Amino acid sequence: MIQFARLKQLGGLDAFLLESLFRKEVWGFMSLPVSEKNELAVVEAISEVCESALEDLNQCPEGGPEVCTKLRESETKALKRTLEFMLREKEALDLKEYYQERRL
Repeated sequence: MIQFARLKQLGGLDAFLLESLFRKEVWGFMSLPVSEKNELAVVEAISEVCESALEDLNQCPEGGPEVCTKLRESETKALKRTLEFMLREKEALDLKEYYQERRL
């Protein structure tokens, strides 16, 4: 998922990386951080999706079959853990090695 998010958030000066020269290598290339700006956009986009999903889950009516309750609890737990992970990723942006640094 992170590879697709990095690709989706590419823009500005990072967009040159989509030239045909990288076409065959795009998924391997996107497995590593591209730039701090791109990585921040990825973290924010994933966080927004998780927060929106949590809000939607909170609006679901309580009750129903037990399996639905367990499913909501599991989804909520997974979304909260993903948000926690994204917060840690955001705090560590300056510690990552980005494309330009790997090229040196």
